[in-house]
Amino acid sequence: MLLRLYPRPFRERFGEGMAQTFHDLCVERRDAGRELFGFVLWIFCETLGGIVIENVTRRNQLGRMTLRVALAALALLMVPLWRRAWWRDGTGAPEASYLCISCSSVRG
Repeated sequence: MLLRLYPRPFRERFGEGMAQTFHDLCVERRDAGRELFGFVLWIFCETLGGIVIENVTRRNQLGRMTLRVALAALALLMVPLWRRAWWRDGTGAPEASYLCISCSSVRG
């Protein structure tokens, strides 16, 4: 049941092997006449720690990916604003300041 707390990709990749290993170790201890409670408690604590680490790692990876997607979307949304700010006259050429020779002033 603890395996269900792992992130799905981790669980799909390692879940079956982890369950088989746990089962094999329990059978081995039982056949050797050793106590199972302490072993199961130790495995529970170790697995719980692994679950926390994997979930934090997964969230950090998703967070970084989400940040990259958000920045890319922001960059795409900025293109029309940038174009409007730099290419205002609608002719496809940037608006530039020029010197009006007849009136000796700078127009922009």
